[in-house]
Amino acid sequence: MKHETVKFGRYFDDGQKAPELLEVRASFGVAITAFVFCCVLLVVSIFVAVFGTEVSIHWPLGDWLINYEAGIVRRGFAGELFSSLDRFGFSARLIFPSFLFSLYLLLVVCCFLLFVCRERSWPWLMLFCSPAFLAFPFWSVFQGGYFRKEIAVIAVVALICARGSLKLPMILSWIIATTIYTVGALSHEIVALSLPVVVFVVASFWWVGRLKFAEVLIYTIPMTISAAIGIFLGLGFSASFSDTFQICRRIIEMGFSSEYCQGAVLSIAQPTSAYTQRYTYNLENFLIAYLLCFVLALFPVALFNRRREFLLVGVALFVFFTPIYFIATDWGRWVVLSSSVLYLYVLSRSYVTKVVMLNVPSWITFVYIFSWNVPIYCHGDCYVQVQTLTNFRPVDYVNDSMFQARLVKQEFGP
Repeated sequence: MKHETVKFGRYFDDGQKAPELLEVRASFGVAITAFVFCCVLLVVSIFVAVFGTEVSIHWPLGDWLINYEAGIVRRGFAGELFSSLDRFGFSARLIFPSFLFSLYLLLVVCCFLLFVCRERSWPWLMLFCSPAFLAFPFWSVFQGGYFRKEIAVIAVVALICARGSLKLPMILSWIIATTIYTVGALSHEIVALSLPVVVFVVASFWWVGRLKFAEVLIYTIPMTISAAIGIFLGLGFSASFSDTFQICRRIIEMGFSSEYCQGAVLSIAQPTSAYTQRYTYNLENFLIAYLLCFVLALFPVALFNRRREFLLVGVALFVFFTPIYFIATDWGRWVVLSSSVLYLYVLSRSYVTKVVMLNVPSWITFVYIFSWNVPIYCHGDCYVQVQTLTNFRPVDYVNDSMFQARLVKQEFGP
């Protein structure tokens, strides 16, 4: 691959004027559509962060509240931060949803700026509004799509892309990105295992001359340390079922209901063998469905003039994330994680070289955005979901610990 040197300045290598931070270069209609889309996502995220849904309370929201009340356990760092702040008089009931919304707001704002500060035609909305990108949590709102912990990875990548493409302040960007990644890596092994992808994104900006090597180091060194500690915590500090009761008791003391204890909190007591069995089950029954989702996610990328580069990056990202499929059962989330990083890479590449998308008919864009969705979790029958209003319903999350949820209700009440 040719080393492209692009210095910060008024013009890029394709002769187009470099945009300022808030200079909208997309067409008016495309920019307004993207803005409305982002507003809808944020409004729904506020509802989920404050009120939750049945599945989101059990899984993504409960996952963030796992704490160290029973001692150090995997995935408990973020919850311990909320617990400690609550003990110092800062209400966890207020800080927790504020943190989640701020994290999602950062992601959406960075993506929006990357999208509108460069020339975009209507087909670009296939990428920006793809069900395998920002729209994924919206379509799966009742299946726990919002605020999964991999949002830390996507938000960090989006911020780094915005820093490299739009010249955001270096120190502020570094502090925010490093803090988010550290909290995420110490709170879930998925974030820690995503380190190679984050390093790849940072290095890609150095390769094209958008970041200095010293800045690459100040991003990667602390993140590498955080990832190493996070993997150590994930492998060495399992929890017992009795530990989950103490964790749950602390969650209730912070003002949350026992419903937050009935999914992710119980799952940390599962043995590693349970995830290995689930991997085999997914591989034997749902491989075709998830591969089809990945192919659909690559469809907009195949419409660009640099499709070979982008498709190779997409496949490389899929390979990078392969270890996650062995230890985590929600394969749809990892498909979306791969495609989200790929889409952010495509958006940022358009700031250093000419990226043109085929001018496909508008109806293809519409059908692509609204006709499918990635299933988060497969149990029983699984397929690439046809997007209708029937998707807005809860989905049963079945695992080996569900019978324990009844014990939680008996112990702590509703």
